[in-house]
Amino acid sequence: MGESFLDQLCDEDGFRGQTWGDFLTSDQNNGGEFVELVRRKDKVYVGGMYGVAIEEACKHELSGANPQAVGQVIDLMEARAKGYDMKDIMKAAERTEEKTKKWLRKGKHKKLPVWQPESSGSSSD
Repeated sequence: MGESFLDQLCDEDGFRGQTWGDFLTSDQNNGGEFVELVRRKDKVYVGGMYGVAIEEACKHELSGANPQAVGQVIDLMEARAKGYDMKDIMKAAERTEEKTKKWLRKGKHKKLPVWQPESSGSSSD
């Protein structure tokens, strides 16, 4: 296995030249303690900074760059998140990963992120 996904350089605005780990543990994400849950079509997804990182980690996994990328993001989230029902968080993270990978495989890159209400997939997604 190569370098951890969390040690890879992040390309998000304001974080260029920093790692995904830096992005997730930044002050903007309360040191990694904040997890944004987003409801879309009666399903709950992980949004916010962790959602962005899960999406990018899915891309890394599907490209073959790092088969454990999403797990590394989720492990950090599980270790850092405070004051949440972790069962609900893990279920939302799994749903976010599954739906993101499904959309990426179908070529729906431009419709990401999956948790955005304006993301338009068919009702069967």
